[in-house]
Amino acid sequence: MKSYFFLFVGFLFMISCGGAGTGKGKQTPTATPLKGYFIKNTVEDNGDFQCYVFEDQQAFSQVCGVAATMSSKPDAVDFRNDIVVAIAGKSTNRPTNIQIVKTDLEKGTLTVFIAEEIGEEELTYTLRPLVVATVEKAGIKKVVFRKGLQDIYSITL
Repeated sequence: MKSYFFLFVGFLFMISCGGAGTGKGKQTPTATPLKGYFIKNTVEDNGDFQCYVFEDQQAFSQVCGVAATMSSKPDAVDFRNDIVVAIAGKSTNRPTNIQIVKTDLEKGTLTVFIAEEIGEEELTYTLRPLVVATVEKAGIKKVVFRKGLQDIYSITL
């Protein structure tokens, strides 16, 4: 009977010590999408994904423009607490949607998993798809962008 008691106590100890509250294991920070931005025409299209990490407003404004109208304003960014991750696709005449599927933070490396969905129909104009999101910057030292199983870009902060 005593052996069961010690096993039970040991089991409880293992559960309490190995919890997610330690902050040392894999975390899943939230990538909050930003609305109201576009990639500027002055940014060269290299024919593939272009991934960006912005830590300040000046660098962000060199690449992304504000798509404000009378009835809508772009989402604000707090660069004191957040970084901005952005993925621009190649110019295309097909409806294209780039999404941030999930994010993982492990040992200071933020991995941004992305997916691309391309429509069948041809449009009468060309577009350049862009997804922009904020992530809380606490603990991030490196950012890796991954499409499928392949890392397509990484940057050390």
